[in-house]
Amino acid sequence: MNMNLDKHIIDQVNEAHRGVINSSKQAIERAIEAGELLTRIKDMCEHGEFLAIVTAKFELNHKTAQRYMQVAEYAAKTTQLSHLQEAYKLIESEEAKKKHAKALDQKKKIEY
Repeated sequence: MNMNLDKHIIDQVNEAHRGVINSSKQAIERAIEAGELLTRIKDMCEHGEFLAIVTAKFELNHKTAQRYMQVAEYAAKTTQLSHLQEAYKLIESEEAKKKHAKALDQKKKIEY
């Protein structure tokens, strides 16, 4: 199939694609920003108080708040990604590695 595509249409598709990429990167940047702010708030809270504040004051649930805080924690690794879902997957992988290393360390202590 030989289609003579109008350059204007090609430019529009490419521009739309760049918009999607930029929006995805902005989503990660905004998640980092929200996570940093939420972390600051949590650090000021008494034990158990943070969940109540998130529930009462913000337009997000506790799980979303946790994810934003994790994205902020791993900001150096997540800013180079294209999509927020990729950032969540990376964080899950990193957290799993931490848990595995901790379990191995505890096992070594028990064997010792």
